[in-house]
Amino acid sequence: MTGSTKKWQGSTSLRLFYDSRWSSPVITDPTRALAWMVGLDDVTFLGLESGEVTTVHVESVRRPIDCSSCGSVAQLKHWATVVLVDLPSYGRPARLAWRKRRVECTDADCTAKSWTEEDDRVASDRQLLTTRAAR
Repeated sequence: MTGSTKKWQGSTSLRLFYDSRWSSPVITDPTRALAWMVGLDDVTFLGLESGEVTTVHVESVRRPIDCSSCGSVAQLKHWATVVLVDLPSYGRPARLAWRKRRVECTDADCTAKSWTEEDDRVASDRQLLTTRAAR
């Protein structure tokens, strides 16, 4: 192994390893590396299934969701997992299993009642392809 190495630098959420062979730091934290590869910073990596089809399991970052109808803070009703076709990974078919929230409005008078969260960066509403696979 050639080149000099330096010790770990950075926080635990983004560990960087410096090596003189690379012109920039290398991300070594698997969750951050996956977020970079998938192109989504607002998801949490849950796991990976490797087989004939590689399936990456992610969930939405847990943060408050406001009702678009009345503005009240919504509460979690349950989780729904949607499996989307993604770009091939290392020559193998890939899927993205997105665990997203189904929420309900806390205001009894609101007409919105409940809805499933949407994120066009992951996939458009009611689509089978991830946004990056659809490009």
